[in-house]
Amino acid sequence: MKLWLVLLEAVSFILLFQATFRWPGLFGGWLEAIAVLLLPVLLARSMFKDNRWWMIWISIFVGVMLLTIWMPPTIASKGGIPTGLSFFAGLLLWIYDSLPPLLALLLARYIWKKNCGWRGITGAACGAAMVMVVCDTWLLHIYPWTWATALASLPFFGRAAAFIGTEGFTALIWIHGVIAGCFVVKKNYRNAITSTICLLALISTMSGAWYLLPRGSELAMDIAIIQPNYPVNSHVPNQLADMWSRSDALLHKDGLPKQDRPTLLLWPESSVTDGNYLQPNLGLAEIALDRNVAWLFGTDGWIDRKSPYNVVRGEVAGHEPFLQAKVIPMPFGERMPGPEWIRNWLEKIAGFKSCAVGELSINSSFLIPCQTGESIKVHSLICSEALVPQRVRTGLAMAGGDLLTEHTNDAWFETSIAADLHASMVRLRALEAGLPLTRVTMSGRSGIVREDGTWLHFSDVMTEGAWSFELRWRPIHTPASTSWPFYLLLLLLTIGIGQSILIINKRNGK
Repeated sequence: MKLWLVLLEAVSFILLFQATFRWPGLFGGWLEAIAVLLLPVLLARSMFKDNRWWMIWISIFVGVMLLTIWMPPTIASKGGIPTGLSFFAGLLLWIYDSLPPLLALLLARYIWKKNCGWRGITGAACGAAMVMVVCDTWLLHIYPWTWATALASLPFFGRAAAFIGTEGFTALIWIHGVIAGCFVVKKNYRNAITSTICLLALISTMSGAWYLLPRGSELAMDIAIIQPNYPVNSHVPNQLADMWSRSDALLHKDGLPKQDRPTLLLWPESSVTDGNYLQPNLGLAEIALDRNVAWLFGTDGWIDRKSPYNVVRGEVAGHEPFLQAKVIPMPFGERMPGPEWIRNWLEKIAGFKSCAVGELSINSSFLIPCQTGESIKVHSLICSEALVPQRVRTGLAMAGGDLLTEHTNDAWFETSIAADLHASMVRLRALEAGLPLTRVTMSGRSGIVREDGTWLHFSDVMTEGAWSFELRWRPIHTPASTSWPFYLLLLLLTIGIGQSILIINKRNGK
């Protein structure tokens, strides 16, 4: 193929990659859904037909770079790291994060070339899906992001996540991409279109079945959100007083609390950092009691290397303070990855002290008494750990929960695509858990994601604001709130790969 055609193909891949992750995109979510279905097909077709793996990798690399180009300058300007070092770290990040699709396509091509029949196509599709699911779950991504976000951009499609979870969506995207790509290579366009129709029919069937899932009793609560838009890495004096001044104005304006239901007041990650809020007796319970509200806020509670740093604290009358530290710190940003000896080595090189890891327990949900009926359990997530499906499943399994909250300081992102990408991914947590998720941010994209994947509110970035909402919902008992769909998926993908390997070995006389 001529060089200009190769370059044109690479540019098309990059543009499709941007369309896939530019949420909220055009046409009510259709742009992302179409792009994410089309891109793996074209990548597979190029890998199988022309064997230009290097062009595919460069295209994905540039796509990832454009998606996270905000990161190096942000780290340099707000993290105190030299510009050159931050861009070098960004380069390593882009290389690292662009590997999963390349590895998936290389494995798929190997299996397909060894066995070109239906078994080969099935094995190739399962192989690609396995690589993507394993990399997304355990291996690659410094900052978690997932292809499932784009296909779930349409709320009706997204409800299938209640059955198959984020990992199942990712697997379906790549299974379809490889199968349709194989048919396109053979110019069997009818089968390629049929495979797409089958995929959409499967997702639509699961989304329709969402309405049949069992529901719990109706719960009611008023939610109050404060978005202060504090600057990053800047000392804000009298934060506690300032946040309560904003909160009191909102509570008074909206006539909260009501007599027949509780009010939950939410502040973002790092909203109060003008003291050590790990201490037990600070008069905070009395503050919440005076307002007759339940109160959850993010704070930095670090004392020494053995104490947690990023913490959510909750106060409600008649109960001990609720404390939950971040369970999954950001690699390199909050905690060096790897075993202790590697972590110590990296800390010496970077002059960095890792944060202690929080632990989950039966007390990891915040209990709010109700005027009528049983108490409501609120399970809180801190920033990037809300991007990890297994974190939510494990937390809910251990502590239970009727409502999810995410407390994040996204002022780091400013007006970059990262704020939107983060918000789009946490929507999947609500769909998987069958629970509303209230997102409270420092500087934008605060709001409530309903259990059906629709947004009740969605604030602008780099703004301050205060809002309250009456929330009524019935928790949905979803299969994806447990881990068994994920492990069933791994089993099915392993069987799909295994049957191709057996055929390959038989043909080789082994």
